[in-house]
Amino acid sequence: MDKVFIDLGAYTGRTIETFCTQMPDAAEYKIYAWEPHPACFAGLVHKCFMDRIDNVRYINAMAGTHNGTTSLYVGRGVVPDGSTMLPDKRTGGVDYEHPMEVLSVDIAQWLTDTVPGKVALKLNIEGGEYVVLSHLMARGLMDKIAWLNVSWHSHKFCEAEVDKYRKTQAEIIDAAKSAGVVFAGQDGGCEDFGGLAEVWK
Repeated sequence: MDKVFIDLGAYTGRTIETFCTQMPDAAEYKIYAWEPHPACFAGLVHKCFMDRIDNVRYINAMAGTHNGTTSLYVGRGVVPDGSTMLPDKRTGGVDYEHPMEVLSVDIAQWLTDTVPGKVALKLNIEGGEYVVLSHLMARGLMDKIAWLNVSWHSHKFCEAEVDKYRKTQAEIIDAAKSAGVVFAGQDGGCEDFGGLAEVWK
């Protein structure tokens, strides 16, 4: 079985850099790095090139629920932080008035078409995790995930929406556990790869 690591919200490559440093078998993986913002994507490709990480496949698109285009609400800075697919997430500095149109790829269809086996999946997509994981759950694909590291962002929504996202989060976690998904320890945030080495044995 191929070892596959998918980084949704690869940003400028920090997680992949740490992955390749901490995981002794990192070179054996097919790494898929998804990043929709062009400036962040350029930084990602540059970092992996400079670090001589040559087993990365780059996808300059948002992992979404459909193929086509979608809105990305962009964070502050030349290389923006906190950009999101959701207009109701409340983060300082995100421009909700002037969204950027980016490529959207149906992540469920892509997984089905691209990866025959299981995957290790990391998500840090500023609220989009609720959309993406709910979509995979609805399509019956939770059992394709061997290992999961999610940065949850329910606390970044307005107070009236927090309970809704926490309920969705609980449903996703229950479905993942039922499918036998191994969860990262989260002590290191996105750079926590606890339990990953064991899933391929």
